[in-house]
Amino acid sequence: MEPIHCATTQKRRAVLVTLLLALCIGVIAVPAAASGDGTVAADNSSTTGSVVATTGNDTVSESVVASDRPDPDSDRLGWESGVWANATLSIDQTDGIDQPELEAVVARTMARVESIRGIEFDRTPPVRILFADEQQSAVAEGLFEDEQFEGAQRTLLNAQYEALFLINESRNAVESRRALSGAVNGYYRPATGNVTIISPNSTVRQVREAILAQELFHAQQDNQFDLRDVETIEERNTRNSYVEGDANYVQALYEQRCESDWSGTCYRPERTSAPDLSGLDEGMEKLFRQPYESGYGFVSDRHQEMGWSAVDSLYENPPASTEQVIHPETYGEDEPTELRVTDRSTDAWRPLTAGGERLTESVGEPGLYVSLLSPALESLSGGDIIPLENHRNTEGGELTYSYDHPTTAGWDGDKLLPYVATAGNATGYVYETAWDTPADAREFHEGYRKLLAYHGADPVTDLANTYRLPETSGFADALTLNRTGDRLRIVNAPSVEALSGVRQGAVSPSNASEPTVPWDRADLRWTVDSDSDSLSSSTVSGGRLYVQSGPKTVSGINNTTGEQVWTRQVDGRIVSSLTVSNGTVYAGTAGQRVVAVEATTGDIQWTGQLDGIVTAEPVVANGTVYTGTTGGNVQAIDAASGEQAWSSQVNGTVAVGVAVADETVLVASNAGLFAVDAVTGEQTWAVGFDGGVFSPPVISGGTAYVATLNASSGATSVHAVDARTGEQRWTYQTAQTGSRVTVTDDTVYVGGAVGDPGADRRTSRLTAITSEGGDSRWSVTVNGTISVSPVASNDTVYVGTTAGAVHAVAATSGERRWTVPTDDTVKAPLVVSDGRLYAGTQGGLLAGLDATTGEEEWRLFADGLSAVSPLPTVVDGTVYSKGATTLYAVDGPTSQQGTDDPDDNGTDDPDDNGTDDPDDDSNGSGGDGDGPGFGVLVVAVALAAVAALAGRRR
Repeated sequence: MEPIHCATTQKRRAVLVTLLLALCIGVIAVPAAASGDGTVAADNSSTTGSVVATTGNDTVSESVVASDRPDPDSDRLGWESGVWANATLSIDQTDGIDQPELEAVVARTMARVESIRGIEFDRTPPVRILFADEQQSAVAEGLFEDEQFEGAQRTLLNAQYEALFLINESRNAVESRRALSGAVNGYYRPATGNVTIISPNSTVRQVREAILAQELFHAQQDNQFDLRDVETIEERNTRNSYVEGDANYVQALYEQRCESDWSGTCYRPERTSAPDLSGLDEGMEKLFRQPYESGYGFVSDRHQEMGWSAVDSLYENPPASTEQVIHPETYGEDEPTELRVTDRSTDAWRPLTAGGERLTESVGEPGLYVSLLSPALESLSGGDIIPLENHRNTEGGELTYSYDHPTTAGWDGDKLLPYVATAGNATGYVYETAWDTPADAREFHEGYRKLLAYHGADPVTDLANTYRLPETSGFADALTLNRTGDRLRIVNAPSVEALSGVRQGAVSPSNASEPTVPWDRADLRWTVDSDSDSLSSSTVSGGRLYVQSGPKTVSGINNTTGEQVWTRQVDGRIVSSLTVSNGTVYAGTAGQRVVAVEATTGDIQWTGQLDGIVTAEPVVANGTVYTGTTGGNVQAIDAASGEQAWSSQVNGTVAVGVAVADETVLVASNAGLFAVDAVTGEQTWAVGFDGGVFSPPVISGGTAYVATLNASSGATSVHAVDARTGEQRWTYQTAQTGSRVTVTDDTVYVGGAVGDPGADRRTSRLTAITSEGGDSRWSVTVNGTISVSPVASNDTVYVGTTAGAVHAVAATSGERRWTVPTDDTVKAPLVVSDGRLYAGTQGGLLAGLDATTGEEEWRLFADGLSAVSPLPTVVDGTVYSKGATTLYAVDGPTSQQGTDDPDDNGTDDPDDNGTDDPDDDSNGSGGDGDGPGFGVLVVAVALAAVAALAGRRR
């Protein structure tokens, strides 16, 4: 087994949209050469049949050189085998390429790589060209990698991809690897020193010059640098991040030169053949792509900042993990934890071994990232763990792929040890993961439990933290989770009974003496399940709750009984929040339309055509629907007929919202704030700022307030603008990224993060500013990021943070009134009504707190372990909330206000074996951690609660 290196079809970081994936296959054996009649010859043998290959001649035939400079006295950069980098060759590949022509292209390509990379080639690697079907035939015949994936190695590969929930038990991970092996554009084999290029044409052998450049450079990398041996996926991706990153960057620079200095001379034949990729798993492909994406940025940034010597130094001092590549600021500093998996199996199970040694695997941060991304890859509605838009980035018109998300960013090590039954062929595993902090472990724990819920996991009655996956999931196994501090252990077996065989002590009974669960103290009026995998925009109005219950579906629900009154499909995917006004529900769709649905019957009243896709939710005023669309358009539609009244264009992208003040429509874009006459659509004034507007306009007392961010300087500011004239009244620079603005009669409250965005323990600042003059009244610092707008009520300002806390601050003085730790991140807006504060967390907890004291009155866990969001309207003491697939109506008790939660006894998270402080992501200063708290129950209890809740549905 040895490393090979393969080419990608990239320009900068973007993989071109072709059917040929061209991903590096890592530690594998390489196929022999295929002859023209389909027979296979050894790849280090002489050329046979119609296979085109170089002979090793040192001098290129003059017959294929159209123009060139005289040869130098000795070898030098930019000249190889008699050809300069800027030479013109008389080669036409229409009918294919022959041996002398290939040798000329190889020599000139080497000279060009030298001129780019500044490294002299020490030898000319042998090069051959295969057709795609010859490459795939070699793979299918097992000449490419199968010797590595027999027996125990095959079991190891399948166990790892099953543990990531990428390839289920009905499929074979080896087949997906084989599909990857047959999908390369080219590769280099260190054992023979040979380069193989796959012809882009299926009938004549041709070569794409930039692909050849990368493979030739791989040969020189192997010759010049000490490339480390690797054993695990994590080690391979770490090494390939700088090896492939360097080669891909060279290829990208080569392509750029083909557009400038070498314009018209580079060989770029069109692709007319593509391999069969039907057996390829998308998750496996995403994991294998990581070195090309993250590595390219890692290497290119290093070169542009410090030159090629800094890139060369990576071979002597390579990154220690993929984490250091995905997060370059950790390079050379954050060494991963070396994990050991202790064998505690019974005689019925044994660790997987080969040659007397245990086989283990590690996938690193990108493997766990792709695992949690997989629901979004499978379904648009499965992106609540890691959404697809986090992975795909089209900023600047260039498609790139990220592997960075808070749920996996704290990775510090992982190791999987598969187990096999001593009788039969059953398998299981123990998977240890380590994290930088207990908070990071908890965040991944939450994401993993969401992954279990996505696959239909059910809690096992009377067993703590133990789940059973159904047959229909394709992963018909049992799992138990144990989180202790910064470690999370996952044990898998084919049955609940077998878990204790794979690891003795893995399963423990639930505590039968626990007091009454706290959600019994709230009256769960009703719940409604949705057929969709996720619920989106919801609003309450006129005795009805309106919700987007599917990508194209709106439902009306009786808010007293939970009865679904109607459901309506619209003609396109809904892309805006729902707006309800005067008995009509409005929604913007991806089909460039606004749909008006009658709120009582669900009948579609009209469908209005727009000039683009909705980017700002509809606002209804003066009998007109106003919305922003792509291309900087602002449009007005008659609310009664659906006919377009006018369309106006402003600078920038209207992505943050519109607002209406009297007869003026205020439009916020990344270019500024604009005023449009509400009747005519004529632009009346425009105000530009030192930064793009990222918050919707808030209008109060004739003044519009917006927050802006200067992307280059990082400066964040709040601006007050006269809504009638556009006169800028004042600007307050907050230095708070992601600032959220709330306005009362005389005060503007701004909450946002401060300090280094990459800091482990980030803080936020809540600031009170006078609305009249823009002067600061007070400022309070809290742990975590304030990610939702502050709520002001009864002389108190409330904020929730990502550190897992809700804070109450006196509106006039900034004095802290109370701080309550939560079970998890608070990103849903807080709701205050009738002396209660309602808070929902990402961990699936909805809590009702006494707004004056912060004492918890009741709590409720959402189904599916997903975040809950209390809706902004509370009707007659009933709060409405949505989880992933369920709507809840909860009446909190009035007779027990101020009583302590019987479970809130100060003990640690029972899922942490008493070692993990539930508020350990707070530094304990400034009042964080004071108050009664509602973070002691773990979200694992939520799975057990689902069955209990189901029994109470009406």
